[in-house]
Amino acid sequence: MNLSKILILMLLCLSQAFSQLQAQEDPVAADQSPALDQAPEVDTAPKPNAAIKGAPAPREIKRMPRLTVKVTGLTPATGTAEISLFNSAESFMLKPFYQESGVPDENGTVEVRFLNVFEGEYGVVAVHDENGNGLYDAGFLGFGAEPVGYSNDASPWLGRPSFDEVKFDVQQDLTINISMD
Repeated sequence: MNLSKILILMLLCLSQAFSQLQAQEDPVAADQSPALDQAPEVDTAPKPNAAIKGAPAPREIKRMPRLTVKVTGLTPATGTAEISLFNSAESFMLKPFYQESGVPDENGTVEVRFLNVFEGEYGVVAVHDENGNGLYDAGFLGFGAEPVGYSNDASPWLGRPSFDEVKFDVQQDLTINISMD
């Protein structure tokens, strides 16, 4: 026998041995697998606290409220509206909790949304930056050159309102309307 015949015979033997080994590892061939309607039923429903004894029952995750602020009466409908959300009397008119801005539509209306707001008390201040320069242009006495609106439509006679006058409670999704008319 020549060397090439011996090599071919050895390859055939190895191939046959490999097929037998593979058949032992996978006893159910693809053509012998059970039909889906005959497959054994498996209970896939989760069992409460089955994995960890004494673990608390799972709780539903509660979505945080969303606050929508709609500002109307922005005339002329130019520039931007800066809407500031305050969460305490100490920070009121000093440091906003959240701040958003928007461009008035042709009707002089801006609507902004504050997503995922914590439940609690808030106050809103809206400033119409009519010229869009990003600054509050104060008048002769330090206020009055650009319109300002407050939640609860608070309208102080002179100066600015207190946090108690503008505050409202957020426990669920809420829309606040501020009129600049």
